[in-house]
Amino acid sequence: MGTRYAGSGCGDQEAVAAIAETRNALKAIAEDKRDDAVAALERATGKVSILLARTQSERR
Repeated sequence: MGTRYAGSGCGDQEAVAAIAETRNALKAIAEDKRDDAVAALERATGKVSILLARTQSERR
C-alpha cells in the first residue's frame, strides 16, 4: 500500500495525534514544564510507533 495522507484512512488519527502531542510538548518546553513535555513526547512517540507498525504490516 502507499503512503497515507490526510483523509485517506485509519492512520490519520494517529498522525494527527502525534503532531498535536508534539505541539503540546513544545508549548510545555516554552512554559518550562519539563515533566509535561516529556509526557507529551512519550505520547507522540507511541502514536508514531503505531503508524510505523501499521505501515510495516501493510507492506507484507
